[in-house]
Amino acid sequence: MTASLVLLAAALAAAAPVDMSRPPEVAPMRAVKLPPRQEWKLRNGMTVVLVEDKRVPLVTARLAFSGGEAAVPAEDAGLAEALAELLTDGTAKKSSKEIAEAAELFGGSLSAGAEPDMIVLHASALADKADAMASLLAEVARSPSFPEAEVALRRANMKEELAASRAESDFLAGVAFYKKMFAGHPYSVTAPTDASIERLDRARVAAAYRRLLTPSGALLVLVGDLSRRDWRRWP
Repeated sequence: MTASLVLLAAALAAAAPVDMSRPPEVAPMRAVKLPPRQEWKLRNGMTVVLVEDKRVPLVTARLAFSGGEAAVPAEDAGLAEALAELLTDGTAKKSSKEIAEAAELFGGSLSAGAEPDMIVLHASALADKADAMASLLAEVARSPSFPEAEVALRRANMKEELAASRAESDFLAGVAFYKKMFAGHPYSVTAPTDASIERLDRARVAAAYRRLLTPSGALLVLVGDLSRRDWRRWP
């Protein structure tokens, strides 16, 4: 037995017995100091929340629109998800590839996703490229073009994704659970069907965009190394 093991054994033997009937003492929680926050409303009805955080030279934006997967009819299940995915697949001025390249140039990313009650665009960039990020985010939100080829590709991908998901027992259990739990409510539909995917076309996506992505009630959250004065330059 080495000297270290001897010392460890001696220390354990000398240690006071632990009372297992009582929970261990927990130190008081440290106070949390949040960075300053500003909030205001634009004339178009959008709310803007700005949190200045200058610890790192980064800026993150979240642009959320009320109305997501639960806002579309059951026969169009998956439409909100497809709409969110297609937002970054083309605008009036840029192709899907050009959007991705523009995001790389400002050292960040741009994506979108659908949740039950909202569609959210996510963007991030280096602080000195925040103007470029804001410009691209605005372009994607305001003038998506939903190219026919991209819609067809999304439809094909959704078919493959659904087939793969149906091979997973937890996916099937989740579909059955929510259908039973929220029977008669939009929350009961958690996945597209073969029929709803077949119904997906550019006209339906564009109509859903016009109905759901409106500035009234939308929320833009900005966090990072910028000020309200910086934000006023943005489109």
